[in-house]
Amino acid sequence: MSSGITISEILSETLRILLERDEAAIRIDPNDAVAHNDLAFLLQIHSEDYPAAKDHYEAVIRIDPSNAVAQTSPPFSQTTTTTCMFL
Repeated sequence: MSSGITISEILSETLRILLERDEAAIRIDPNDAVAHNDLAFLLQIHSEDYPAAKDHYEAVIRIDPSNAVAQTSPPFSQTTTTTCMFL
């Protein structure tokens, strides 16, 4: 007997919860580099909202200029295949 819930539905709900968590963290503390970085990743990989992802990666670098993860994200790295999406 199937519960009627698909893996896709579970993943979509999980993504929605994670997006809401990061957005709430940024509302509480706009200088939360970790929340900006997490949100950028989710927007980039799962939502394919590249302009919004780039904005959040830029926020990470503004808040923490030494953040190597954000500096090597697709908007700023020439070594990734998704770079063209941000240019």
